[in-house]
Amino acid sequence: MLLAGCCRMLQVPSAGGAGGAHASADTAMCRCPDGTERVHLLRAPLLFHDCADRETPLGAKTIIAGVLLALATVLVAKDVRDPVGTITDAPAVARPGNAGSDQALSRIDRGFLIDAARSSQAEIEAAELAERVSSHADVKRFARRMIEEHGKAADDLAALAKLKGVDLPDTPSVAQRTELTALKALSGHVFDKTYASRLGVRAHEKTLATFRTAVNRARDPDVKEFATRQLPLLQRHLEEAQALRAAVGRDR
Repeated sequence: MLLAGCCRMLQVPSAGGAGGAHASADTAMCRCPDGTERVHLLRAPLLFHDCADRETPLGAKTIIAGVLLALATVLVAKDVRDPVGTITDAPAVARPGNAGSDQALSRIDRGFLIDAARSSQAEIEAAELAERVSSHADVKRFARRMIEEHGKAADDLAALAKLKGVDLPDTPSVAQRTELTALKALSGHVFDKTYASRLGVRAHEKTLATFRTAVNRARDPDVKEFATRQLPLLQRHLEEAQALRAAVGRDR
């Protein structure tokens, strides 16, 4: 597979090792603007390397963003199979001696708290980016609400996790970070459309599925109550995101 970028051509080898005599599953061969060919390490979740340390042209950025979004879709799909209790990056850490110890929680409850924290962080980071990058009034208004309301939900979640002795992650998941990286490469109408569709509609659909499953499967009453309380807010966010996606589409 060839990716356009500041390095004019980046060849990512297949699983079978094709793609150059010196390439492997962890390396890629790129042809740089000075005509030289170099082998670079692939650094997940990114699948490109800027060997000239220059800003990648907008067209190439769009191609790179498309590849990253496709990768994020695959990674997200793996998590959707079991929305609650799927801990993709790091396990919860219990604080010994805490009265509401994590040891009292089931794996499902711990996984839900971690997944909810990652989703909130991803929504907030995406909304902060949208506020800075977008010039669309509706996108900016939606992003401001996401920052405020997901921020409040994140505070409530942090208080619950502290009570239960669970250390929450402070970064989104690998799939979410990949999606955010792709979003940063976009601008204008393409940014607005991608933000509304991916971080607005699709992300809230997945988050809603996670919270609904927690309502049905969570064993701890406090965890179940938190999930139940957030459902109406998340449903409203999804409806607002769907309206935003339609508005952005009409403005093209």
